Amino acid sequence: MAKFVNTEATIYWLNELINGAESELIIIVPYIKTSSRIYQSLLDADKRGVDITLVYRENKLTGVEKQKLLNLTHLNLLHHPNIHAKCYFNGDLLLIGSMNLYEFSEKNNREMGILMHRCGIEGTEMKLGWGGDDEIEFAKAKEEIRTIINGSTIEKLNKTKH
Repeated sequence: MAKFVNTEATIYWLNELINGAESELIIIVPYIKTSSRIYQSLLDADKRGVDITLVYRENKLTGVEKQKLLNLTHLNLLHHPNIHAKCYFNGDLLLIGSMNLYEFSEKNNREMGILMHRCGIEGTEMKLGWGGDDEIEFAKAKEEIRTIINGSTIEKLNKTKH
């Protein structure tokens, strides 16, 4: 079952998605300028040993932001020349929407998206998990994620896996 999310819900679920990542976190966004809260969540995921793959748009990452990201030990940093997708995935939650990983977007923009989940989420109406059409659509999204990653240029690989 998919759930529509507005700006506030996107921010909430993005944080939950990062904090809930157990082994894998994939972020595909053209523009990155992390808020302190999101960056701290990324640091925490890194400390937990989560394999973080981040794909951004080529030539759209400042030196300061790149250096912050390069501090993550378990980071796979890639760039793609024409990425415009905004996708966040941790193996259980998949968030596809309009929001970049950009502090300005969190504070000023009207955003929306769709949250999908592999299993029910306690305390929400999202209890059924994948099934039927949702499972097919999830598989299509995961294939597109892999295609984007495979078509990207590697800048840094996770030091612990490669």
